[in-house]
Amino acid sequence: MGREIIAAGILTLSLLVLFLFNFWQPEPAQALGTIPFGGRILWVEYCCNGIDLVVGPPRPGEFMFTRGSILHAYYNIYEVGPWVLGLAAPGGVCQMVYSFPPCLPRPVEGTIIRVGTSGL
Repeated sequence: MGREIIAAGILTLSLLVLFLFNFWQPEPAQALGTIPFGGRILWVEYCCNGIDLVVGPPRPGEFMFTRGSILHAYYNIYEVGPWVLGLAAPGGVCQMVYSFPPCLPRPVEGTIIRVGTSGL
């Protein structure tokens, strides 16, 4: 009987500490000033300075994949359809290829820091 009470007390205390710890710690994305995103790629546009991706729900947005962005397997960033999950730094510009004058800037929500893709 005594062992069960001690075990229940330790379990309760452990759960309470874990519960409180989650509320006191900032989200990693908020702490770094980054934008988490994820969803299916809805649109891909090639820019002078990289690739502009429009990502659908559940975490939608328009993001730039540029030189310096980290791409994880399955490397399907170049076509519509695959799912992506990643982090982006706020701000960025797609310098549009098909514009006059060439490479006219168009703002995007963020510049991709790192992204992973699905196999499809």
